[in-house]
Amino acid sequence: MTTELRRVSLGDFAANLTTIIERVASAGESVVIENDGQDVVVVNPAVPQRPRKRSPIRYRGPGGVYEEFESYEALKKHLDRPRTPAEQARLNIVVEQTLANRKERNIAPMTTAELVRKGRERGL
Repeated sequence: MTTELRRVSLGDFAANLTTIIERVASAGESVVIENDGQDVVVVNPAVPQRPRKRSPIRYRGPGGVYEEFESYEALKKHLDRPRTPAEQARLNIVVEQTLANRKERNIAPMTTAELVRKGRERGL
């Protein structure tokens, strides 16, 4: 099924630009602009863009459970909320473990020989 496109000369298009553009936008019809019998351009209505679906923000809490949030503002609100004593205790344990691991794994001031010695002591 083909539909005949409305054809307008370049002069008529220039003289009635706003009317033709409004008709294309409101009625959704396409118009072919001609110059000396040759097709120059086709004016089509714009295709509305679908809003892009954002993927949720995933956050792994101190308990190891992932939670999903729709925005960073919602995540910030979640993180800034008052914690229960059990949540705070679990968070303190995770912080202590992280700090202990950092002390254990700090290799910046070590030489290569010290790293090799430490690895041999651990049986690596």
